[in-house]
Amino acid sequence: MSTTSLVAVEAVSKKFCRDLEQSLRYGLKDIARALVGGSADPGTLRAGEFWALRDVSLAVASGECVGVIGPNGAGKSTLLKLIHGRLPPDRGSIRLRGKLAAISELGIGFNPVLSGRENIFHNAALLGLSRSETAGLLAQIIEFSELEEFIDAPVFTYSSGMRARLGYAVAAHLEPDALLIDEVLTVGDLAFRRKCVQHMQRFLARGRSVLLVSHDMYTVQTLCTRAIYLERGEVAFAGAATAAVHEYLRARREVEPGAVSRPGAPPDGRLPAGAAPAIAARASWSAQVERAPSAREPVVLTGVAIEPVGGAAGGELLSGGAARVVVRYRAHEKRDRLFWAFRIATADLLVQVTSGILPAESFPGNHLDAGAGELSCLIPRLTLTAGTYAMRVVLAEPDGTLLVMFGFEDAPLYFNVASGASALDNMHEMSGDLVTLAVESAG
Repeated sequence: MSTTSLVAVEAVSKKFCRDLEQSLRYGLKDIARALVGGSADPGTLRAGEFWALRDVSLAVASGECVGVIGPNGAGKSTLLKLIHGRLPPDRGSIRLRGKLAAISELGIGFNPVLSGRENIFHNAALLGLSRSETAGLLAQIIEFSELEEFIDAPVFTYSSGMRARLGYAVAAHLEPDALLIDEVLTVGDLAFRRKCVQHMQRFLARGRSVLLVSHDMYTVQTLCTRAIYLERGEVAFAGAATAAVHEYLRARREVEPGAVSRPGAPPDGRLPAGAAPAIAARASWSAQVERAPSAREPVVLTGVAIEPVGGAAGGELLSGGAARVVVRYRAHEKRDRLFWAFRIATADLLVQVTSGILPAESFPGNHLDAGAGELSCLIPRLTLTAGTYAMRVVLAEPDGTLLVMFGFEDAPLYFNVASGASALDNMHEMSGDLVTLAVESAG
């Protein structure tokens, strides 16, 4: 293990049995084999067994945040339990340096019949703190958790978000060398999630480490420098966090393709195999170009794009840079007033940024010309971190009657944002600003 690595996992495998009774029999046989000097691992899978993890390796260096992503059942939580010592590996080795603290939305390590206050002392003792040392930190831990009113209630009465608050508050103040975090940031409210992220930034800046398991791709590509993508217990990809997120989302679109109902859409909403999502960022996404507007359907879209403003032609969208949203259409007749809005989401369509409604009174160019036309809006500062995003668009009458929706039933526009900033700068970019818009006339 490198002298700077706090966690090193080398070719680790773990198997389980689907049948409890059979699993107990296997366990007794393995114990008996080990007692007579043999290996507890029989070498092959037995009836009913499967690999929850197979030949997984990773290292977490000091000051580094590494992500673990993948679908449900991929082995993410099992990996954290192995690292934390709650399960033994069947093969491979795990080497640790320093103290580790594990945090889960399920409150791993909490005794449900004890109060929150009692569980603080219990968890601190597991990390080697004396009762007097914990008593000196108690007020800070309770204040951070924001559970003053409920701290003497038994933990089984806590919601998952309250357990996550308590777990993170304890770990945050007991100063472990590495945090193992399993989905905590997905159950807390926005204010507490921001508090946890800010703590992680300070924690990493002090040379500590974080191993983050999450389904929130935005947080992973924002906080983590590297990530591994697990699929059925095996490492499908390991590398830069943004690249790992891209590979995971590409695989998900192939397994769970979105519905596409309009001509000109990419098959199943997917990008071409091996192609970067940025292909769509600088060119109109051709939707419905083969159909003309009619009285029944007065407006059809011929293109939706988000393009960089300034710099070299064909340049990439940059975090913190200016961008322009462009909607091209064909209208059956002229309309003097129009409401339209766009929504930018992470590529997994979870976290969203919306423009709100862009009314004619505020944006004088918001009208439809008969025939071909264009609507556009300038974003002076694109407050998105590096990663893959999706865009949806809605056009409506002043009374709210929908004219056209893009990216809901059909596939949205996928595009990339690049950034040379650090992960910490990216997180500040995400949490510190709102997107502002500027008036532009229709083309």
